[in-house]
Amino acid sequence: NLDIEYMDMKNYNTDENVRLFQNLLTYKLSRRGKYDAVIAGDDAALKLVSSTRESLFENTPVVFFCINNIEDAEKAGNTPFMTGAIEETYMKETIETAARFQPGAKDIVCIVDNTLTGKGDCQQFFSLRDSFPKYTFSVINTSECTYDEFCRRLEHLGENTILLYMTAFEDKNGNQYTVHESVKIITQHAHIPVYRCSFGGVGEGLIGGKMVSYEASGRQAARMVMDIINGKNPSDMPVIFEGEGNHCFDYQVLKKYNISLSLV
Repeated sequence: NLDIEYMDMKNYNTDENVRLFQNLLTYKLSRRGKYDAVIAGDDAALKLVSSTRESLFENTPVVFFCINNIEDAEKAGNTPFMTGAIEETYMKETIETAARFQPGAKDIVCIVDNTLTGKGDCQQFFSLRDSFPKYTFSVINTSECTYDEFCRRLEHLGENTILLYMTAFEDKNGNQYTVHESVKIITQHAHIPVYRCSFGGVGEGLIGGKMVSYEASGRQAARMVMDIINGKNPSDMPVIFEGEGNHCFDYQVLKKYNISLSLV
């Protein structure tokens, strides 16, 4: 039996939402009893489970997956009864590809926001600076921009810029955006290729990149849970820092920017 409790943090990224969700979870657990295992998908779920270990999930095995904040994943992996996997975003591989596609580029700009996923993406992005010493690294944080400010910043990006889109679920005024809506805004106002190493946007104007496989991540988490149910100790299962991914590019966008298929 699998129960799914959805935090919906991309639409309701507030402390009040977390508090209400925790109250509902507390009520449900008081009625149904302890689970054999808990799966925490994404950073907000891991943060909630970690903060409520003693009150809600004491001695309950927890498997986390698709975690962007590597430090949080490492810390959780050192906690009894917890293990899992990070979300390998393949930023490095995607930037390496972009550098081949745009040999004249000097700047790398990453679009992020202040959601927990966005903060993890930002952390991973700046951790790559030593791998690309010839480039300047900066971000456009949509949580700190109004809609108009975001559009203007995109329009001012020149051909010497590699643009990577990771997260843009909210703006400064509290407006919420789906991936589809964000892609539409970005492709309308950025006049350079836009790279991505997560789902969504290829076929809608983004050029693509090396993308994480969420299906593979889910299978990986499920296998770990089954191992635990079959008797394996979570403390004997190290956190996994490698995932599965594939390169995916939009042929029409490659042609639009005159990028040779031989580079692909």
